[in-house]
Amino acid sequence: MSGGGGITQAITSLLQAFGVELPPWAMPVFALCMMILLMPWILKNMKTSRARKLLKQATLESGARREEMEQEALSLVSANPTGLLAFADECVRRGRYGLARKALSRLPEGGPKVLRERRKLETQMAPREPATAEAAAAAIERFLSEGLEDEARQRLLRAQRRWPGDPTLVGLADRV
Repeated sequence: MSGGGGITQAITSLLQAFGVELPPWAMPVFALCMMILLMPWILKNMKTSRARKLLKQATLESGARREEMEQEALSLVSANPTGLLAFADECVRRGRYGLARKALSRLPEGGPKVLRERRKLETQMAPREPATAEAAAAAIERFLSEGLEDEARQRLLRAQRRWPGDPTLVGLADRV
């Protein structure tokens, strides 16, 4: 048996080492069977790749168009736990935590790998506690400027428990 690509020759040589001689038509049939067997996996990967590209393109859009593109991307991977994890990871990298949480909420209960990846992503999205009272005050100021009074109030309460009597926080308490 001669001709063919490197992988074909390698498989043929391996089979010949075990004493199996294939007719000339067997390798194309083998390749076709492998393609058929791998097709579901290939299609899932293509959908995941397409979802990531849509998410990337959606960052250039705004408003309803952005929402539409993100929902389309999410629907591409919704039936694939591995795709949902990959999509959620991409969302976290792009700072789209709400969309990442949506993807994670669609994950079915899975094995230890799915659980481990889910926890990793949830930890990455968890709000970080500030290291100083001044950093906490800056975060509270940002929430107030964005009109998020409830979040500012919650952050202030946590900061006051951590740094009781801090003058920066006392001054902010009057505004919240």
